[in-house]
Amino acid sequence: MFIPHSPEEIKSLLEESGLKNIKKLFAQIPQNVQEKANINIDAIKDQQALIRFFKNLAEKNTSPPPERIFAGGGAYLHFIPAAEEEILSRTEFYTAYTPYQPEVSQGTLQAIFEFQTMIADIFGMEVANASMYDGASSLAEAVLMAKRLDKKRDRKLVFVASNIHPEYIQVVKTYLGSSEIEIAPLPYNEKSGKIEKELLKASKEAFAWVIGYPNFFGIIEDVEEIRAMADEKEVKLITVTQEPFALGIFESPGEFGTDIAVGEGQSFGIQPYFGGPGLGLFTTKMEFVRQMPGRLVGETVDNNGNRGYVLTLATREQHIRREKATSNICSNQGLNALAATVYLALVGKEGFRRISEINYKLAHYAFKNLIEIEGISPVFTGEFFNEFVLKIPEEKVKRAIRENFMPGIPLEKFFSRWKDLYLFSFTEINTLNAIDALKEVMER
Repeated sequence: MFIPHSPEEIKSLLEESGLKNIKKLFAQIPQNVQEKANINIDAIKDQQALIRFFKNLAEKNTSPPPERIFAGGGAYLHFIPAAEEEILSRTEFYTAYTPYQPEVSQGTLQAIFEFQTMIADIFGMEVANASMYDGASSLAEAVLMAKRLDKKRDRKLVFVASNIHPEYIQVVKTYLGSSEIEIAPLPYNEKSGKIEKELLKASKEAFAWVIGYPNFFGIIEDVEEIRAMADEKEVKLITVTQEPFALGIFESPGEFGTDIAVGEGQSFGIQPYFGGPGLGLFTTKMEFVRQMPGRLVGETVDNNGNRGYVLTLATREQHIRREKATSNICSNQGLNALAATVYLALVGKEGFRRISEINYKLAHYAFKNLIEIEGISPVFTGEFFNEFVLKIPEEKVKRAIRENFMPGIPLEKFFSRWKDLYLFSFTEINTLNAIDALKEVMER
């Protein structure tokens, strides 16, 4: 059911948002595009004609073949085995709801338990929850959890690395908007692309540090060194990973003693449909488990000694004592978590590492070849996984687009000072031939 807002409600919402009229919501869309989007369907009188009209309109859309898409930045194209969709389509999974009654929800509970086990293993952490909405909300919840864990109650500052995904940072700001927590941006080195670690040594009031691993530019931060500094300051270290396949090659957050490690699980068997849906991954140390948001499924035995699964912790907005809740997460991405579970089971540990290696090698092959082109230059020197930033003249990018390529994400969309900077991403979907073809187009 859809109930449209009344004129009074729209006016109230706009006033609360600080906007004068509803058109301001679409100000970021170029005016000429808005004019083209103004479709007049008043003359269409019947349903069949309407369907034909929109079908013909849809057929005008074009998109590059998957192997020519070199865009990532938090949403990645990975190959998904056909078996995954077949399993997800089973009605007991597809229609499953929150497992409040364990005696009739053993299948769902076991699937969640397997998911938790796999995610904890990938991140090298002791415990993972049953998933959250997406990587950005997981990060925001991690900051709130770190504040609850802080023994020095007067500390209200959290350092957030500026080279984390800009949208993640915005979500964190939104979550913390009504709290007493203050965000201090931690700048990154313009040459290496890594955070300025020296600034952390002067930190005295922060209760937590948040760094990307890899960061938004695809670069691997010096987590081990940062962890040692955090210990000296009695600060909780939070890492956020938007492409978890990086953990198939590089050390896991848990190996560095990270306190809370979160990330985005979309890469695990979920298509990046226009940027969504996502899957929030959340892991931590066992000693902190009672402050972890979301919920946790545990394994136990029944009166007859048979193995069974139950909701061990449900620290979301509680049925009772809601003021004691550690999170207002009312549901989780259950079907997406199941998709990730099935995908990871099909891939296996060796397959996971192999995919990571392919992503890494393709990205480094592309980097080596693209920087040989006159006019194209690397932006950062830091070690990277499967993403990197290049400075490219606009005419080369336009030429590649005309030739049916998607040559990275224009970073200018996030900050105007990042003009002509493009974030390239590579997965097993891409091919050496597609990379060679992109080079040939950009060399013209």
